[in-house]
Amino acid sequence: MLNRSARLIGVVITAALVTAACTPGTDPTTTVAPATTTTASGTTITVETTTTNPTEPSTDSADLVFFGGPIVTMDPDIGMAEALAVTGDRIVAVGDRADIEILVDASTEVVDLAGRTLLPGFVDPHSHALSDAVGFEDDQQRTLAAGITTIADGSVEPDLYDEFVTRARSDAIRVRLLMYAAITDPCGVPYDEWWKNLTPGPITDRLSLAGVKIFSDGSFVCGAVAASEPWAPGATIGPPYQEMSTLRDWIVAADERSLQVVVHAQGDLAIERVLDAYESALEDSDTDLRHRIDHNTFVTPESAVRYREIGVVPVVFGGSPACTDLEWTDFFKEFGERPNTIIEAAPGTIVAWHSDDPAWPPDGTIPDLYSLVTRSRLGDDGQPCTPEPWMTTGGVTIDQAVQMMTINAAYALGREAEIGSLTPGKLADLIVLSANPLTTPPDDLLDLTVLTTIVGGVTEHCSPGSESLCPYG
Repeated sequence: MLNRSARLIGVVITAALVTAACTPGTDPTTTVAPATTTTASGTTITVETTTTNPTEPSTDSADLVFFGGPIVTMDPDIGMAEALAVTGDRIVAVGDRADIEILVDASTEVVDLAGRTLLPGFVDPHSHALSDAVGFEDDQQRTLAAGITTIADGSVEPDLYDEFVTRARSDAIRVRLLMYAAITDPCGVPYDEWWKNLTPGPITDRLSLAGVKIFSDGSFVCGAVAASEPWAPGATIGPPYQEMSTLRDWIVAADERSLQVVVHAQGDLAIERVLDAYESALEDSDTDLRHRIDHNTFVTPESAVRYREIGVVPVVFGGSPACTDLEWTDFFKEFGERPNTIIEAAPGTIVAWHSDDPAWPPDGTIPDLYSLVTRSRLGDDGQPCTPEPWMTTGGVTIDQAVQMMTINAAYALGREAEIGSLTPGKLADLIVLSANPLTTPPDDLLDLTVLTTIVGGVTEHCSPGSESLCPYG
């Protein structure tokens, strides 16, 4: 692997772009956009162009080139590609192999995928996987081994905030980590207003403050889900934690400070109240901070259409409750844990996944991809559970699931200008999978494995036996 100084190649060159793009809803001060170039062979490739920065990375030669397998860009304007080039920490070209090869010289490292698939790194917009200071290094390695290149901690209290900053400044954070400062604890009790003194944006090249977090109802950690009906016999339900006016005041205060708001809402009553608060708070706002509702366990069709109308991004669990030994009520069967509800009720709404690891059993990215599509899940014995027929109707297509875990998740973080697709100008956050998920039968998705995880052009995880797929390994 490269050392940390090598990882920072290109950071100075693109500092203005990174600073702007790390703040949700802001426009980069330096414009990096994909452009097309016709080569001598008469075909077209997509190459980075920079309109205001004269010190852009040269496209005369590349530091790193991938070819030899499908390249799933997740950029609808590019689609599938045969080759990809990286210079420094940025993707500089994507296109046909013959045309990308003009960027190869004696100093270029060339990786032959040998049939494996290159994708953007997975983006997890809500997790707590790195919250354990004692187990941080092991948890970070598991995160990278799962193919996650960007992760957001969904509720950061003051002590954890300081811990993350200390680790980042000692160069110990290898994944891109975004923080959401806690306004309330999981029981809905407000902390002091420490978050009002925080400034959103990058703290180091791997750590940023994205926004704030509010709990509007309970979970198994504390309190009760604010739902209209019990989801299982004897299940406890309760009212939302916060009055609408309180939620509105917090949202307005955060919005004025350019802090993205993430609200925990599971029950349909909590979701409805949060949507009301957002609608009132954002009526006169001209920001685009991608304010969110996370979890969205019980979504009614009536609520589903409001996300797009108000401009709120819904983030849903990847895993399903297929292995849960409960007698679900009709209320749960109709509304509970159905990733496709919002997509079908309001086409065009951008929906992202999240792991909520480890609060929800940490199966991993590949099992969550499988679960989003099939609504099955891995049981304690490591075998997939058979979902009930009513449960399987709640799944999404494979294409939709991969979008939810890459470009849609980047959008939910306000970072789609930087990550989430293999687009020239974006950060070179890449993973190599054993096969192409878009052409894998749903029942075989669990056979996929993450072989390589690359953050900013640097290999941060290399699966044993995959050394030829790990640049600078």
